[in-house]
Amino acid sequence: MKPYLLGDPHLGRQFRKGVPLARRGERETLVRRDFERQLVVPRSVSSHICMGDLFDKPQVSYADLQHAYTAYRAAARRQPWCTFYLLQGNHDDSRDADEVTAWDIFCDNVEDVSNIITVTEPLVVPGMVFLPWHPTNTAVEQLHSVLPQLERTLVTRAYGHWDVDLRTAGHNVIPTRELAGLGILEAYTGHVHKPDAFMRDGVAVFVTGSMQPYAQGEDGGQCADVRYITVTLDELDVLKDILTGACVRLQLWPGEQPPDTIPDCRSWDVQRLQPEQIAALEGEQAAAPSLEGFDTHRVYREAMDNHEIVPEVRHQIDQKWGETFTS
Repeated sequence: MKPYLLGDPHLGRQFRKGVPLARRGERETLVRRDFERQLVVPRSVSSHICMGDLFDKPQVSYADLQHAYTAYRAAARRQPWCTFYLLQGNHDDSRDADEVTAWDIFCDNVEDVSNIITVTEPLVVPGMVFLPWHPTNTAVEQLHSVLPQLERTLVTRAYGHWDVDLRTAGHNVIPTRELAGLGILEAYTGHVHKPDAFMRDGVAVFVTGSMQPYAQGEDGGQCADVRYITVTLDELDVLKDILTGACVRLQLWPGEQPPDTIPDCRSWDVQRLQPEQIAALEGEQAAAPSLEGFDTHRVYREAMDNHEIVPEVRHQIDQKWGETFTS
């Protein structure tokens, strides 16, 4: 069987915005329980792969760090037939080489467990190549660094923590052309939170999505216990009795006011429709929207293009933008 894939867990993420005081901490507990559940595999599965971003940021609480390595050590001990691989993600590592991160400590704490392998550098094993996110080396450079091993080992699938949007900085874009040239025609990536699948350069690309959706627009059915829902005021009256497990965003038309009583839900957010969103909803001619009516990437590129920035500095800014706003 193919490996079990665990989408980006983002352990240590805090859920505060719009969360009722009585339900604070509920989502964090749900993330931990989901994480533990996804470390359990059937005996027929010999490989388990965390697709990157084990942690939400380089520094998390001691409790989240201890929970991560304790859960992995226990899972590896209970399931000795399975090898647990963890890809380094951009939220795990730091561009500051001197910073000791939660990921660094996690790696140290599982180093003695033979069936836990933390992938901080490119790794080739029979049938698979792992290409983690790296703060300085590009995705293509990562692949080229293991060409000698790939020439000696039959590899059919690649696993990485890549960008898939070609408009982002090239540093971390999935190297489908190079993979295809090596005869690797299946690629699996974390990093992008909404599940997806597409063909590029003859390579079948599978985006695992995050372990759970963590924001509006990321919900692709990854977790049955967490739903993100956008509703209008009229729809709210109809759906209010089934919103208990949902993260709700209420969209208001001009002149509408939010209800006096907030429904029982995981989180609550109110958004007033912008002119371009109203135009799209009314069927008027409108440009194809991104991020539900606001194309953040387009605005960013236009702002950068309108200023004369030294190319080297622009490249660094583009890299940071891509890492921050596509994950």
